[in-house]
Amino acid sequence: MTSVSNFIDNFHFLRPFWLLLLPSVIWLYFTLRGFTSSQWRWQRIIDPALLEHLIISARSNKRIRPFHLFTAAFCLLILSAAGPAWERIQTPFVQNNAPLIIALELTPSMLAEDVKPSRLQRAKQKISDLVATNVSSQIGVVVYSGTSHMVVPPTNDPALVNLYLENLTPDIMPVEGDRPEKALLLANKLLASIPIPGTILYATDGIDASLAIEFAKPADVTPPQYLFWRFGTETGETAEAGNTAIVGANIRGLDEIASATGGTVVAESLDGSDIGRIQRLIATHLENVLLPGQDEQWIDAGYYLLWPLVLLLIPWARRGWTLRWS
Repeated sequence: MTSVSNFIDNFHFLRPFWLLLLPSVIWLYFTLRGFTSSQWRWQRIIDPALLEHLIISARSNKRIRPFHLFTAAFCLLILSAAGPAWERIQTPFVQNNAPLIIALELTPSMLAEDVKPSRLQRAKQKISDLVATNVSSQIGVVVYSGTSHMVVPPTNDPALVNLYLENLTPDIMPVEGDRPEKALLLANKLLASIPIPGTILYATDGIDASLAIEFAKPADVTPPQYLFWRFGTETGETAEAGNTAIVGANIRGLDEIASATGGTVVAESLDGSDIGRIQRLIATHLENVLLPGQDEQWIDAGYYLLWPLVLLLIPWARRGWTLRWS
């Protein structure tokens, strides 16, 4: 019963102006009907008062004639051209266009080897794998430590993203520190130039919980989705480049930031389950923020009417099957 109700509520024509031709078809039907009647052929010769008593109704008048099929085929053609529709189909093109800005942390703590080969190397490998899945046709990369900088503007070229990822290390950053809020401002600026709602994905080993207020500030554009890709264990390990023990990943801080922003923390995994989850979160966010039906298109059912139309035209292959116009 629900399907019938949905059909009634959603049924419409994509090109309704074609329906204006239907009155012409009705007029044509009655015109052809008169042309093919015996009474019409004799009324110019015999007085109408006598004609109705002289005409014998033949059973052949009730059979299907060419003008019947002609008008039925014409009606089907008009209905098909009008484009009846009642179902929607999701448009993958819109999903793939959801912009994604990746904010990669380049601090000394990312050199810790509690995940092999290091937090930073694992993050770059995972980002490369994510980009290869065609998760978005507009992917940008920013990096941050004490400052934040754009590495790759939103692009649909995965090879370009991978090219710049290879050489990203903490040594290239001009100012030491850990200021993820600066990357937030830059990422929002990049998203402001794209009309489709996007996602900001942090690849990090932790964010201080005191920055929750900064992340919770409303953006100038449609609020983005915040995802936090966590690299590193809670215990930590000594960095390869020094003797200073590095603390573990700031799991609690990430959880508090995610809670303040409505975001999600995704822990790095050995398999591809983390990448699959990020893909689903990006797609779901786009569906939730778009207006109902904005990411869908109506299915044109007019093409299905072409099959009965072909069947109606088959009798014209029969010898002697012609349509009298006068």
